[in-house]
Amino acid sequence: MSYELGLFRNVSVSSSFGPAIATYSEGYTFGFAWHTRLRYYLNFKRRIDKRKNVTGNSGDYISAARSVFWGPLEISGNLDGPNDFALAFYGGVYGIQRTYPKGFNFNAELGLGTYRGDGVSNGYGPFFNFTFGWVATKRKNRKPAFKIKTGSN
Repeated sequence: MSYELGLFRNVSVSSSFGPAIATYSEGYTFGFAWHTRLRYYLNFKRRIDKRKNVTGNSGDYISAARSVFWGPLEISGNLDGPNDFALAFYGGVYGIQRTYPKGFNFNAELGLGTYRGDGVSNGYGPFFNFTFGWVATKRKNRKPAFKIKTGSN
């Protein structure tokens, strides 16, 4: 489940909940996590100029990222700590998001940051997230910021 809200031109905030993996200097956990992002999209104009789709924020972005993992929602892991731990990732990510005309959507992120633990050790390490799904709401077509003239006057 995810939601994204546009704030300004090329800037959005997003939140999602789903399966994820945290792997850092102290170990790993795989389970369900809550992700929040402040995204800045890098290539809308270039994609429009090449007549590529930007509907549903189809583009590349950089983001300030936070992801929270909880011990009770862990499927697998090797962290030393109690069963009710919490672990948060804070860092920067580079992401690619695409939404296709029929609603299929995928998002892939790669980043680096710090992991802060409650009941488990702190550490640092990489972050990778991949999601796919279907956009249930109507997708708005993005119009170019300029008019393209065709034909003669």
